[in-house]
Amino acid sequence: MTNRELKLSGPELKAPLLSDADGFRRVLKSVVQEVLETEMTEGWELRRASGPQSGSITDPATTNAGL
Repeated sequence: MTNRELKLSGPELKAPLLSDADGFRRVLKSVVQEVLETEMTEGWELRRASGPQSGSITDPATTNAGL
């Protein structure tokens, strides 16, 4: 996972959280979005690095449909 360092003082953190009724919600949504995007990006990079190369033959997909 990518490490990010964020240094904010108490007043810098409190201002957006207490600015209005939805301040905390916006900050939380922003943090969760950033975490999810980072996780997805890293997951795709790992999958691409460990998966078959472009143009290679893989086993066909199988499902339980119709059984």
